[in-house]
Amino acid sequence: MSCLGPIHRAQVRMGYRPAAAQACCQGCRHARLQQPGAPGFWPLRCTLGGFGARALMVCGQFEARAHQDEGEGEPV
Repeated sequence: MSCLGPIHRAQVRMGYRPAAAQACCQGCRHARLQQPGAPGFWPLRCTLGGFGARALMVCGQFEARAHQDEGEGEPV
C-alpha cells in the first residue's frame, strides 16, 4: 500500500513538477544577478537576451548551468 495521498498520486501520474524543479531562469547559465541598487525590479539579467528576468521565468533558450566557477559574471 502506498503512503502517497490521492493528490500526490495524481500529480505523479501527470508528471507534475514543482516550479523549483522546472527549467527556469534560476538555473540557466545565461542568468546573472543584477548589480545591487540596479534600476528596476528584475533580480536577474539574461545575458543572452539582454533583459531583466525573475527566477521562475521560462524561455525556449534555457541551458543548464554547469559550474559556478566559469567566471562570466555573478552566477545565480
